[in-house]
Amino acid sequence: MSSAVNELWKEIEAWLEKNAPMVMEGLREGANAESILEMTSVFGSNIPQEYLDSLRRHNGEAELSDYQYLSTTSLISNASRLCERMKAGEFSEHEIFDPEAGIIENSWWSKFWVPFAKDSGANYFCIDLNPGPNGMLGQVLRHERLAGPVVTEFASFTDWLTDYRGKLLSGYYQVNEDGLIEEA
Repeated sequence: MSSAVNELWKEIEAWLEKNAPMVMEGLREGANAESILEMTSVFGSNIPQEYLDSLRRHNGEAELSDYQYLSTTSLISNASRLCERMKAGEFSEHEIFDPEAGIIENSWWSKFWVPFAKDSGANYFCIDLNPGPNGMLGQVLRHERLAGPVVTEFASFTDWLTDYRGKLLSGYYQVNEDGLIEEA
């Protein structure tokens, strides 16, 4: 397991145990080899090791903030549903923002985007497995239901997880009366 991802999860878990035990309880055990194999059969073998290591530690389904960290089963289901909508032509009239930057594929949705977190409005954080010519393999993008794909500042899943950990530790997030994490 990636030592960086492992250390990040240790710090996140410690914060959750102390401040949001209900959220900590929601973190599932790690994904098994069969789940990882199914995921790689859907998305290909170039899924970043750091993300696979994260799934091996916690296989999603936790409300980490306003986004839910998805399990392998959920992310495959969500991605498949979006791919079906794309094939049906539902996105053909949509245009992406700033396609000339070449950071992401010039498409409203791509079968090469791994949706690892989802909010209640059907917006996603995705790992990009087929970036544009000016992008980076494994970069994180947001897919907004109404705006389409949006470039983020995260070059990798580890960058995203590092940012989340930093926001927990700095007080950016708080725990509400229901025991859930939200912006302070």
